[in-house]
Amino acid sequence: MAGHLSAQSLPSYYDDYVSAKKAEVEAVTSEQSDGFIFLSDTHIKPGASIINYAPGLINSILEGVSLPKVIWGGDAVPAYTDEVEKSWDLHKEMFMAIDPETDILLTHGNHDLTARISKDVKEGYSLSKAATAKRFKAVTSKKAVYNAADKNSLYFYYDQPEAKIRYIILDVFDELKGTDVYWGVKDGFSEKQFEWVFNEAVLNAPKDYAIFFVMHWTTPFDKAERYKKLNEAMYALANHQDYEGLSFSKRPDLKLLMALGGHRHHDMQVAFNGMWSVITVCDACYTDDSRSPFAEFYSEKRVKESTVQHGFDYVSVNDQHDRISMIRVGIGRNRIFNLKPINITLGSDITLTSDNSLQWVCYDSDAIKYINRKRWSLPSTVVGVTPQGRVFGLKEGEAVVAAIDSEGNQEYFYVTVNE
Repeated sequence: MAGHLSAQSLPSYYDDYVSAKKAEVEAVTSEQSDGFIFLSDTHIKPGASIINYAPGLINSILEGVSLPKVIWGGDAVPAYTDEVEKSWDLHKEMFMAIDPETDILLTHGNHDLTARISKDVKEGYSLSKAATAKRFKAVTSKKAVYNAADKNSLYFYYDQPEAKIRYIILDVFDELKGTDVYWGVKDGFSEKQFEWVFNEAVLNAPKDYAIFFVMHWTTPFDKAERYKKLNEAMYALANHQDYEGLSFSKRPDLKLLMALGGHRHHDMQVAFNGMWSVITVCDACYTDDSRSPFAEFYSEKRVKESTVQHGFDYVSVNDQHDRISMIRVGIGRNRIFNLKPINITLGSDITLTSDNSLQWVCYDSDAIKYINRKRWSLPSTVVGVTPQGRVFGLKEGEAVVAAIDSEGNQEYFYVTVNE
């Protein structure tokens, strides 16, 4: 049954796999400032014949890791179910099965907490904002700081002083169409949330902190008007430029690390306007992770009761705050992001080096909306890259260069070209 949580033990087929993953995590933690588990889109369905091994995997991976935490990316409830409350109860059991010394931070998604009864019936319901906030705040770490002026807010920040990192959890689905309709939770980012996030959480962050945004849907992939102001403010922060009364130029000590989310159920990544925007696969045992770019480099597919049933990441920020490693647990491959842009001029070149050097590819940063393997423009029109990793500029613009090894593991570089 779903919700049969194996917190203390895992099937024997996980033995060698977990040992190997722990070794990978230990390798990055030796030079990290902070790290966390990020899993998203769990979509636990009551009554489904599948055992949830996520707590056991999380506890095993985080064993011995300092400052352990889990950031959940949202979407508890399946799109179609008449058991919204039971789905949430199974999530509570999952979170409670994680080691109590681990801080848990919850992100609000578009299926939290709302569902349509079935594909054949256009009926369903949504919990009120107050009911959802009560459930989320009962699980989220007490170290989270919410907007006191917004009683039912599901956005907050969480500080890790030892690492000088402030995690800001955004609610990019903060509209509610109504409680008597299915999928009543709607995409949006209120002015109240905007003002608190950037004036309080960002501009009042302690000196020399790095900012890490987490949201269910990484909005820079969405060019819709509803997210325009949020995206532009994040770009301005990344470049220390003032924006609509926000004096980011007065906080040159702040560094924007990344915007991270889920929602699309497959890996996506792009560097644009000075920042990385990244999406990861769903943890639910679905099959749409095959849409991830470069998924052709690995052959396995989702299978219940196997090491590729789940899909989540251990995210590690290095001690210089200029490199983020994402160690994949389950379906998919590891990804490394070099955060600092590499600037080259037209007519010049630079040779990149990576342990993942079997194949080099590149794509344009402005191909940003709903990117997946079938729609990516390869190669880039901004840069070219040789099989040896030599990158040369073709025209002004921004591009991503990726090194991929024989197993499908990827390392990403952000390249800008100027005249």
